[in-house]
This record gives sequence, structure tokens and C-alpha cells, in this order.
Amino acid sequence: MKTETTLRINSPRALKSRYAKSLRSKNSKYVFYIVLILSVFGGGYLAAFAGSSLWGFALIPGVLAFVIYLWDEGELKSLHENIDNRAIDGQLSPLILANLKTDSPSAYEIWQAVADTNDRWFFQNRYMLHHSIFEEFLNKQAGSAESIWSIAFELQKKYQTVGLTPSVLIVALLKSIKDVEKMLRRAKLELSEIEQGIEWLNDIEAKRRLAKEKQHFGGWARDWAYGYTPLLRYLGHNISEEVQYHGFFVDTALHSQVVDQMIKAMGSGTSSMTLVGDIGSGKTTSVYAFAERLLKDRSVPKAVKHSQVVSLDAPTLLSQTRSIGELEGLVMRLLNEARRAKNIILFFDDAQVFFGQGTGGVDLSNVIQPALEAGSVRLIFALTPKEWQNVGSKNPAIASRLQPMQVTPAGEQETIHVLRDQVLFIEYQKKVLYTQQALKEAYRLGSRYVDNQVMPGAALSVLEAAAPVAKDGYITAEVVQQSIESSIGVKIQQSKGDESQKLLTLEDDLHKYVINQKQAVSVIANALRRSRSGVGNPDRPVGTFLFLGPTGVGKTELSKALARVYFGSEKAMVRVDMNQFVDPQDVSRLITPMLGEQLGLLGQVRKQPFSVVLLDEIEKAHPSVINLLLQTLDEGVMRDVDNKPVSFKDAIIIATSNAGADEIRKLISGGEDPSKLQTHLVDTIIERQIFAPEFVNRFDEVVVFRSLTQDELVQVIDLIIAGINKTLDKQKVQVELTAEAKRWLVDKGYDAKLGARPMRRVVQKYVENILAKRILEQTADSGSVIKLDVPDFEQQEEV
Repeated sequence: MKTETTLRINSPRALKSRYAKSLRSKNSKYVFYIVLILSVFGGGYLAAFAGSSLWGFALIPGVLAFVIYLWDEGELKSLHENIDNRAIDGQLSPLILANLKTDSPSAYEIWQAVADTNDRWFFQNRYMLHHSIFEEFLNKQAGSAESIWSIAFELQKKYQTVGLTPSVLIVALLKSIKDVEKMLRRAKLELSEIEQGIEWLNDIEAKRRLAKEKQHFGGWARDWAYGYTPLLRYLGHNISEEVQYHGFFVDTALHSQVVDQMIKAMGSGTSSMTLVGDIGSGKTTSVYAFAERLLKDRSVPKAVKHSQVVSLDAPTLLSQTRSIGELEGLVMRLLNEARRAKNIILFFDDAQVFFGQGTGGVDLSNVIQPALEAGSVRLIFALTPKEWQNVGSKNPAIASRLQPMQVTPAGEQETIHVLRDQVLFIEYQKKVLYTQQALKEAYRLGSRYVDNQVMPGAALSVLEAAAPVAKDGYITAEVVQQSIESSIGVKIQQSKGDESQKLLTLEDDLHKYVINQKQAVSVIANALRRSRSGVGNPDRPVGTFLFLGPTGVGKTELSKALARVYFGSEKAMVRVDMNQFVDPQDVSRLITPMLGEQLGLLGQVRKQPFSVVLLDEIEKAHPSVINLLLQTLDEGVMRDVDNKPVSFKDAIIIATSNAGADEIRKLISGGEDPSKLQTHLVDTIIERQIFAPEFVNRFDEVVVFRSLTQDELVQVIDLIIAGINKTLDKQKVQVELTAEAKRWLVDKGYDAKLGARPMRRVVQKYVENILAKRILEQTADSGSVIKLDVPDFEQQEEV
């Protein structure tokens, strides 16, 4: 039937819609109650006290009011959209139809008609769509709604809605606005996401209706047909009963394939299986979906029909026993009870504990294996891939009796669908509301920072953690970012205010700690500015640099200064001495997060991802270690011994090397142009096979640190003295050196090969030792300045 695109504002349904709106207004209700009360009391008074025969006439207004009430509760309340009537007035909801004033409304008038609906608030709250976008940009010309109706009918057909719902009209209005995609991008949204809001809202309303309906799945007679299970009822959790009496409102599309496999396997005689998937992939949710299917789906095989799924968890069982023998006896009784009942499927969540793995693990293989071999009781286990592999290697007889079923991580769209369902429960408990942008950000940040779970569990954990920091009851993308920043210690939100100013003056701040080396300071500052402004590639480390140069020229000191100035503390620097990784077998140590009681490289980065990673003396590492670093430098990821990824995407990676130090000194003393020094040195270390070309090319910048002159070493002395004075602040004492004293210290400690490194020892020997004596002798009063000159040092040398 061809769609009729004319709006009949005076059709019977339109008139009734306006009547219904009027009757349901607050004033109409007051009038109705007043008329009814006056009519009843008036008629009663005339009949009882006045003795008048007119009491019947007094009741007429009340009777009319009551008839109107019945009309409103009956016919007017049932003005549902007529899906067979393709006329527009037959497709609109009564409220919208009542709000329209003309047969040829403008697009803006349609907006006014839907502005009071719950759907409008859904889109405004869930997508942060401000009403101004409609009020400012919609066409206000009469008749401009014609294009809106066409778009709306297309959306209705696409999303199978009952009539032209308010949500359909809101999306149609949005799509009619010129350049709306650009406006939405500013809100970090796509038009397709807004469209999906129709489906999201329909799903929420369907779940609300389902929650109000009492569902029947067979009743007591079904359960009486099977055995009594008092111990399972006491120690187990009946998932089927939870689904039956409390509902299961999670989108199961993600798990439908796994559930199909479970039903097919158990229906064809397989008694036991293992769900194999990483933490967060949805193994437990799959079991809930399986239990729901057994209750609802009449087409399930007879072998599993009316079966109930009961979960057993290790902590509950362990709390009931005092020894392994008691525990084995208890589990055996539970298995026998399930066997006698005949309709019980036991689910062992975190099943690794029952196979002796993990914290508090107890090996119950002696009890489980006979039950599996007999096939008399149906069991479902949930394990991670590594745990399943361990079961296969340690208990091959058990593994052979279990049919493995893979539960794979969800993709972005699948995760978003799951989150839309799950946040409803969090919102109810925490009294908050999650936006679409928050769900997307949870997926992005969960993928990057939650390494102990996969999707959708990782994203859900991020959203749950954000609930306590809701802003005015809303969880937005910014709130999710703030939550991750505070819990993990990374910087996600774009820099502003004080941080922006710090980034703009970063070179000046770093030069307070590092003498010269302008190129190195510049490339690091630029890398941080790119990252924090959102210009840099988020899928790589913030910056990767190879610092080449002799000892004592500031390579390590610059790394420390960066950690101190920008990252807040030298504790933000993760230092790895690569001379400890000189053998092929050292690769395993590098990728082990915990080395005894100390954190290894990956453990430190996992704990503090926003950091400076210093790979000191990289040239001493074994080629196997170097090869391992290639992916980290390129993609910002290194996998640990359990093959779990550790992200370096929020770190600055600095590798230092003394390779070619003699060449640098030789070239500089020979008058080599500093601008050509880097290219010459890189070619030299590649020719000498110190580093492979593919390794050198992985770095964003290769920076050559030149040797410091004696004048620059005087500046190093100034930096060291400034550090001493900072320490002496507590004692209100300061120290000053004459220019001659500084020069004397430089002459004393100068070594062309060691650069500035001896300077700290020289200052310690001459300056700090003198200060210590004078403070102990109480010759340095509080507030005094101790001035030291060459004779003081010469006298100290004689001691």
C-alpha cells in the first residue's frame, strides 16, 4: 500500500487525541473531581435534607463526568498507532498528534510536538543533544515537514517501530538539518549512533514491560517431577530461579552462538563441557543466557528441557569444611544430589580453583573425574585459555571428558550493545546516568588500560569505576577519562591551564637541570606537546629516542629531569640497566612482570604507564632482547610471559648508548659540523653492526650528545650547588662559591672521557665535607651564607 503523506489534523483519531490530552491535563482532573464531589454531595443533600425531587438532576453533572472518565480510560486510552493505516495521523502517537496544530506543519512545529515526550529527554540525556540544535537550525517554514515524514517512514521501516514514534521523528528532524554531521562531530558523535538510539530506547522500553510481566515457566509441578535437592539449595546458587523470578535483561546476541552450541551438545548426549575464554569475555553471562533459553525456548531438546542450572563457587564450599577430605566428601554429596535430581546442571565458575590452580586452589580431580567418566551428572566449567591448557597437561583424563567451547572477546559494536543493557543496573543502584559518549570512551580506554580483562568486561569495569565521580549525576566521556586518570595515573584529557603553560615552557624548565644539549631537550618537549594536544599518534609511545654520546654528558640526567619536571617525580622514571640482559635467556626476565619480590620492567610500566622508560646502555643488550624491543618501539606494546599485553603508549622511551663516543670526540676535535655529526655517527654504528638499521629506524629521533666544555662544566657545578642549597633550606643555611672556586673544582674533576660525571664526586669531597664540619662546629648560624673559595678547598685537600 502506498504511503499517504498527508496529515489530517481533523481526522477522528486526531480529534480524540486532542480530547485525551485535554482530559489528562492537571486542571481537567481537578475540574472532574470537583464536579463529581459537588454533584454527589448536592444530590445527597437535596434527597436527604431538602426533601426535593430535584436530587436526580443534581447528579447529572456527576454522571456525565463519570461517563467522560470511562471514555478516557477506555477508548481514548486505546488510541494506539494503527500500523495498517498508512496515513500520517494513523501512525503518530496520540500525544504528538494532539500537539500538532495544522495539516501542513513546519519541521520546527514537529519538534515542538515531540519536545514534551520522554523520547526527547532520552536523546538529550543519553547523547547530550542540546535542544538548541533543533530550535536554531530546523526549518520554520510551513509545509517543510513533508521531507520529515519521508525520512521518518524510512526509519520506521528500518527499525521496525510501531508507528512514527517520537524517537523516529526526533532522528528524522536531526537528519534534515544541513551539515548536522559536523555539529555532531563536535559532540564526538556520528549520525549512525543517533539512529541506533531508536533501537536502544525500544530495547529499554521492552525490558521495562518485561520486568512488569509475570512470566511462567512450568511452576511447581515441573520441579516436583524431579528429585529434592536440599544441599544444593543451601550451598548453590540457582541461576534458573534467578532468571525466572527476577528476570535476565542482558543482550544475549553476543553469546547466542555459544548458547546454541551448549544446547546442541547437551541435547545430543554430551554431559559436560568447558567454556574457555579470557576474563571478561562473558563466560558467566553465557551460562545465564543458556539457563534462560532452557526456560523460555520450547524447541530445546527433550534431554535438557526443564533442566535447572545451579552455580557452585569455591569460597562457599571452602567455608563449610576444615580439610581437603571434608571438602571432597561435600562435593561428592553435591554431585550425587544433582545425579538423583536428574534435572540439575552444575556450573563451576572460576573452575581453576577446583583443579588446584590459583589462590586458594584445591585439587578435586579425584572427585570430579569419576563423575565425568560416569556421565551421570551434567557439568559446566569456566576457565581461561591458560587454565584450560594447564588442566589438559596435568589432568588429560579430565580434559578428554570435557567438550571445550570458545567464548571470544567482543568487538566494539557488540560491547556497546552489552553495555547499554548493563548500565541500566548500575544506574538504578548508583542513581547516575551514562551517555553514549561514555560507553564509547569506556571501550577505548578499557582496551588500552585494562589488561586483566577483555571485552566487554573491561569496558564494564571502567564504567563501574566512573560511577563515584559522576558530575551532576551524569557519566560523560570526560568523567570516564577523569576516573581512569585518577586510578591509573595517566593523562588522557587534553591539556589545559597550568599544564598547557608547563608544556609551552618545558625547554626552559629542563635546561635548569641539563646543560646545553638543546636538540635533545627540544625533541622531547615537542613529543610531549604533540601527545597532550592530541596531535600525536595515540597507538604508539609518546616518543621514542636514542641518545648517543660519551659518559657524563647528560643522557641519564635529562631523563631524570623530564620525570622530575613534567611527570612530577623521579619515581616516574622506570630505569632498566640493559647490561643485565646480555644472554638470550635474559629475554624471559625482561618480560616477567614480577622478579622475586621486585617489579620487573613490565610490572613497573603496568603499575605506572605514564612514565619515562630509560633503557640504559642499550648497546650491551643481547640481539634477542633488541628484537623484542622492536614491536614495543613501533606499536607501544610488549607481551609478558603469559602473553598478556602491556601498554607503553603513555610512556616516553629513551635508550642511551655510549656507542661511538670516541668517534664523537674525534669528529668534534677535528672541527666536524655539529649538524652533520648525527648522520655520520648513525652511519658509523650501523656499519660497525653495533645496531641494526631496523632498530635505529624504530626511534622517532636519534640525538647525539656532544662532550661538555670546561665552561659548561662550570654550569654543571652551579646546578649541583643549587641542589645542595635546596637541601640546606631546612637549616636556613646557604653556600656560595667564587668564580675561581668553581673553576678550581672543574680543573680538579675534569676528565675528557667521563664528562660531568666526576663533578658530583668533586663537589662532595670539597664542598659538602666543608659544610658538614662547619655546621657541626656551629660556625654556620641560621640564616648565614657560607662562602667558599680556592684556599678553603686547598686546606681541605691537605686534611
